[in-house]
Amino acid sequence: MPSALPSPGTPRRGPWTAALWLAPALLALNLALTFHNVWPTPWITTRHELSVELAVVVLALALAVEARGAAPRRIAAWLALSFTLLCIGRYAEVTAPALYGRRINLYWDGQHLPRVAAMLAQAAPAWLVAAAVLGVLAGLVGLYLVLRGCVTLLLDALEHTAPRRATAAAAAA
Repeated sequence: MPSALPSPGTPRRGPWTAALWLAPALLALNLALTFHNVWPTPWITTRHELSVELAVVVLALALAVEARGAAPRRIAAWLALSFTLLCIGRYAEVTAPALYGRRINLYWDGQHLPRVAAMLAQAAPAWLVAAAVLGVLAGLVGLYLVLRGCVTLLLDALEHTAPRRATAAAAAA
């Protein structure tokens, strides 16, 4: 009886479907790394920029798949985690100057964190702090899941020769 699940070396999507989903996945990954701040708010906006980090990762993945075959699926989790951390770092980098008027220096500003936490514990009710922490955690998990989906779509497209070579050429350019 044939199995309904594809074998490990079999692409999950056809070449046209994978190529169709590749563009939105790359766009979402690029936007996660190139957004800017709407001054002086915590909101973000997008500009038409390209992420060098994403181009390097895509080119490395395409070359690795070309040389060794399909990438292992567990790499999607690590790449999504890396992109999530890069996105958080980007948010801190572009938002801190807009909100505080200067960049954050972890060495000089880090020593004040215990006092800020103590002040927050006294000024805000515990349920509000817990709700804010849970909201931030839910947002981070949601960001990770979206980025993991995008990385999975990228890996699916790289399993096919034509999308892989076109993507590698675009990333190299």
